[in-house]
Amino acid sequence: MRIIEGAGVKAQTVRPFGRKRSQLRTMWRRVALSALLMAPLATAGLALERAEIGNATKVVKDVFGILDVGAAGRDIDLQDSVYHDEAIRTEVESATTLTFRDDTTISMGPNSNITLDEFVYDPNPSLSAFAMSTAEGILRFATGSLPKQAYSITTPAATIGVRGTTFAVAVQPPLDPALRQCPWDSVTVMLESVGEVQVVDCVGRVYILDTPGETVSIPALPDCTCGPAEKGLQQDMLTLVALLECTLAGTCARNGLPPPGEGGPEAIAEILPGPIDLATPTSATDQ
Repeated sequence: MRIIEGAGVKAQTVRPFGRKRSQLRTMWRRVALSALLMAPLATAGLALERAEIGNATKVVKDVFGILDVGAAGRDIDLQDSVYHDEAIRTEVESATTLTFRDDTTISMGPNSNITLDEFVYDPNPSLSAFAMSTAEGILRFATGSLPKQAYSITTPAATIGVRGTTFAVAVQPPLDPALRQCPWDSVTVMLESVGEVQVVDCVGRVYILDTPGETVSIPALPDCTCGPAEKGLQQDMLTLVALLECTLAGTCARNGLPPPGEGGPEAIAEILPGPIDLATPTSATDQ
């Protein structure tokens, strides 16, 4: 991992709709209820006004979308389209994989949310763009055919740029209490394949992950007083990725993460089907 002090533009962090995590969950539950009654009428017109940018190629249990703040939500089912500026949410024991027009894929684990801020797929590479934001959950992101510089992901602690690769992002406290640097959430990023991920924190420091397995965790706002964690995080992230994948496959022994601060890796191990190989990738280095 390379670290460049003050080389990046300070991260523009995101807290969707200005709500705390508990408020977001309450909002999504209300949305799910209203979707049952109002979605057929409320979302049809909105969908027609927005650009279709991809579709749901895997759906497990409860996945919802909101096309406008304050509007009724909709259930997202297998092969349903997703749209520019749509917010997507998975519930407990739920997961989805979204595939976009350029073959970029995003897999979302349980209790995760993203907003599809911008997607432009243009024959002119300089005009292409893919921008999204996330405030909670575990994601796996695999780039498609857009130019490297087209990708941008905004989180509560950092902005992530991608240079053609597969990587995982977790927005939550690390599973292992010993790895928690701050009392609030962190954003943890792990590079999974050849390529490069650039993580820019709230003071403009750039972390360049360019070896598969490299991992960094950056504390979320309200301030930057807690330094980033760079050690001992890889197994934590591999466990979360395994949880995401077994949820997608329907092979988890039981579903749902323990509450933050409870359980830790041992409790997560009870969820995963066994045996699962969570060994460090061959080409990874332990920071």
